[in-house]
Amino acid sequence: MKKIICRVALMLALCLPVCALAATEPNAKTIEDTTTYEGDTIKITIDQWCYAFNRTNLRFFVANVYVSDPAQMQTAFAGEQYSKNNAEATSAIAERHDAILAINGDYYNYKDKNGLVIRNGVLYRDAASSRDQLLVMRDGTFIALPRGTYAAGEGQKYIDEGVVQSFTFGPLLVNDGAAVELPEKYIISTKDTIREPRTAIGQVDANHYVLVVADGRRDGWSDKGMTLQEDGKNYGEFLLDTIESAKDQFTDKEYEMLKESATEISNIENKLTELEEKYPEIMQKSMDGDMNMPAGSDTSNSPDDGSMQKFPAFEGKDLDGNTVKSDELFSGNAVTVVNFWFTTCNPCVGELSELDALNKELAEKGGALIGVNTFTLDGDEAAISEAKDVLAKKGATYQNVYFDSDGEAGKFTTNIFAYPTTYVVDRSGNIVGEPIVGAITEKKQAETLQKLIDQALAADMG
Repeated sequence: MKKIICRVALMLALCLPVCALAATEPNAKTIEDTTTYEGDTIKITIDQWCYAFNRTNLRFFVANVYVSDPAQMQTAFAGEQYSKNNAEATSAIAERHDAILAINGDYYNYKDKNGLVIRNGVLYRDAASSRDQLLVMRDGTFIALPRGTYAAGEGQKYIDEGVVQSFTFGPLLVNDGAAVELPEKYIISTKDTIREPRTAIGQVDANHYVLVVADGRRDGWSDKGMTLQEDGKNYGEFLLDTIESAKDQFTDKEYEMLKESATEISNIENKLTELEEKYPEIMQKSMDGDMNMPAGSDTSNSPDDGSMQKFPAFEGKDLDGNTVKSDELFSGNAVTVVNFWFTTCNPCVGELSELDALNKELAEKGGALIGVNTFTLDGDEAAISEAKDVLAKKGATYQNVYFDSDGEAGKFTTNIFAYPTTYVVDRSGNIVGEPIVGAITEKKQAETLQKLIDQALAADMG
């Protein structure tokens, strides 16, 4: 029997936890392609949509799935086991299980490691969760438990009542056929306010399901995915609303600073909208990555007003057990490149040789590259051994470090949602520019990284 598989595993590079597709009225929409599959027990239609939200392009896929037996909806773990250290491409899992359609499931080991985990009728974890819970009954019925309503200890009861799958996700968009009004402050982390790839699943009717995947980070496909609360409006206005709703969490000084910055972003967005309307051909070029900076907007020099973000301080060890202190590390290098990766991330491992070569180049210029394997945090001995083995096989000899997950650097690491991610840090411990998301084996990523390195080196020379 052909199946539909929901991947349930640690995210691979450039994949994010299941959240949801937020409803909005876009500026423009078109169906670019439709694919149909029909067998004896399954019928699937997949529409490929292209939307335009202001100046942001978005491509996503909507699959309507009709099955004769709800048991055809199944889940599978990466590596076929419940483990935090497993990762595998969705396509590989689908092929192994002879599935004809597969999507990423929830990130069951995401950050706080809480929530209910039931897969194919087996209870793997029974803990309270601050997120929404989706329960799938044996007859295929979906039941949603809004965030904060699930208490630990009821997992087996649900299984006895016929629950075969559970997913931790959010936000809940539709419940009992009615749209759910999202609270203004539906933000689990600051990453929820930016555009990322998103996945949603819903039940339309008995044995009729809909799967939605919003694409992101693929050249020529989408710019960056979408936010949890995408509404197509001025992003600066969105930030202002968010800051206002959470103003009690800030000091008066912080609130005024954030408000001023968001207002500036809003004004820039408005100006860009005006330019887009006046010079559409020029703005289209900018969307294709060809935008020129106006005179007087030189960004080659780092600000000296203290506004740069500091890389969080840490005292940890390298994989050989030697103590590493961030202040000594950064101050001893004209520039330090920090690469975050994990052992089972294919793009991460694929760039290790290039990173080693880059480290040798940096050494000639007074710089260095270090790696942070997220599996090794807190000194996990098994993960350290695996990381050392992978590094050796790839011929990577540069220093890799780890630190406590509950420290500032550890918390910083848990807020990284895509791998590999690379930061450039100057001698003072300041982060230079924006992080490089994705492998530096890609030409565009490598060029961006080199520009940031050159910027840091130039600033160090005075």
